[in-house]
Amino acid sequence: MRPHPLELLTKAVTAEPGSVYENIGAGRQKHRTTKQGSAIYIWYALAGMEEDQVSMLLLKYGDGGNREWLRVLQSVCWELQRVQNERRLRNNPKQKIEVISGATLHAIAVSATEEYMQTRSCKRCHGTRETVVADKKILCENCAGNGVLDWTAEERARAIGVSRSTYYRLLWLYMPALQHLRRCESEATAELCRRMK
Repeated sequence: MRPHPLELLTKAVTAEPGSVYENIGAGRQKHRTTKQGSAIYIWYALAGMEEDQVSMLLLKYGDGGNREWLRVLQSVCWELQRVQNERRLRNNPKQKIEVISGATLHAIAVSATEEYMQTRSCKRCHGTRETVVADKKILCENCAGNGVLDWTAEERARAIGVSRSTYYRLLWLYMPALQHLRRCESEATAELCRRMK
C-alpha cells in the first residue's frame, strides 16, 4: 500500500540535510515548505507537478485555500466538459443528445469535490480498508476496500440541487468527476513516492 501523502510531505518538511527526502521540495524559490508551530504549511513543495495535483494535496492534507479550491474545480469542470464532448462525438448524429448546461456541470464539480474532500471513514474497518474474519485479513465489504464511505444518491442530489431521478440521469458525469479527483491524488502520491527513491 502506498504511503499517505501527508506522511510523505511531513518527511519532506522535516528532512535533514543529505537525506533522501531533502529534494522533494526543491525547485523554484516561491515553492517552499515551512513549518509553523505544530502545523505544517505546504506551499507548492512539489515543484514540477501538475497544478491540479498539488492543489488537491494542499486542499486535502495541507493548508489549501480559495486558490487551490478554484484550481481543483477548474480541473474537474474541464474533465466534465471533455467527458460530455466525448459522449456527443461517440453517439449517432441522428440521435439527439442532451447538452448539460455549464451551471449544472459546475454544480456537479462542486458536489464531487466536496464529497471527495470531506471523507467519512468506514465504521467497520475504520479507514484501514481491511477487516479480520476468522483470523484472515480481507477487503472490507462495507466500503469495498476504499476505507471511506461515499455519499448516498440523496446526499449527492441535494448537493447538486436536483431531484434524485435527475441525479441518476447525471450519473454518467458525476462518477467521472470522482474518478478524476481520485486519479489526481493517486498520481500525486505516486510522484511523491518516485521522488523519494
